[in-house]
Amino acid sequence: MSKSEASQRASDREVVIYHIGGEGEYGPAMCVLKRLGERVRLVVFEARPGTEDDEISARFNDSGIPTTVVYKGIDEKAAVNVPFYVNKFPLSSSLLACSALAAEENPGYSHCHSWRQNAELDHMISVETVSIDDIVASGVVPPPDIISIDAQGAELRILRGAAKTLKDVLCVVTEVEFYEIYEAQGLFDDQMTLLGKHGLRLFEIFNHQYWHPGPALGEGFLTVGEAAFMRYATNLPAMEGKRGYAPMDSLDMGKLLRMAIIASSFNAMSYVYTLGKEIERRDPVLFAGLHDDPQYRIIIDLVNMMDPRMSHYAKDSLFFMKAIHIEKS
Repeated sequence: MSKSEASQRASDREVVIYHIGGEGEYGPAMCVLKRLGERVRLVVFEARPGTEDDEISARFNDSGIPTTVVYKGIDEKAAVNVPFYVNKFPLSSSLLACSALAAEENPGYSHCHSWRQNAELDHMISVETVSIDDIVASGVVPPPDIISIDAQGAELRILRGAAKTLKDVLCVVTEVEFYEIYEAQGLFDDQMTLLGKHGLRLFEIFNHQYWHPGPALGEGFLTVGEAAFMRYATNLPAMEGKRGYAPMDSLDMGKLLRMAIIASSFNAMSYVYTLGKEIERRDPVLFAGLHDDPQYRIIIDLVNMMDPRMSHYAKDSLFFMKAIHIEKS
């Protein structure tokens, strides 16, 4: 595939997902694949060969979902011979070493008693790294709508290497730590600050892990989760120093459509309604045509379901929550 071909999106309604790390586990962002199927293009980045990603990508390709695996480490910048810690429990392998701060804590995993055991080093390798901005600039694959990261503590570094790309990204799903478990890693508040500056608002934290400073008993400390951030478009103008939102007019029609379908995949239906009304305002003909698009029809169906019931909502602010049940995708 040529650079020019790769840089062209198949259509305004195709969603491109970059997933980094995870060794075959692609996390909460896969709800979008469930919603859109063959209209998702999946690009998987893995620092090491020999993982399950090749087998999984072959299955996706066979089912009609275009999937590419890129065996490069993703980091803040391009480099060669970057040390990579391959641990005895492979899913904890990382660009970073286990932190002494959490080494003796019990993470509640059935196969170990401490984080030190889970992150015990097996051997070191050297990997070549590039940044997300490098990948996008190369044109080898289209720029992402969604960046999904499970990089075992290196998430902040990776996001710093996506400074240009994040200006247009619609959703970021990233593993977050609320306490240091890898040496000198960025924490949740660092990621939230960075993403907020790019107009992304925290939507949800999935898969909470509570770690215990002693034997597992009672309540542990919230230590790990997977945070979903969405580009939050409003009709407010850009304001200096304000974070976590973007002006509505910063989204062209293609981004509006894709943002609405991504939001619907996460069951953020009030936001889908807001975006749907903006699509209707800008282009009533295109909006009406969504009725004939099996995957995007949910946008017009939701607006057409809610609009006639606004008199009920005026009397009861929780009317839609009480009256309407919408299945998550």
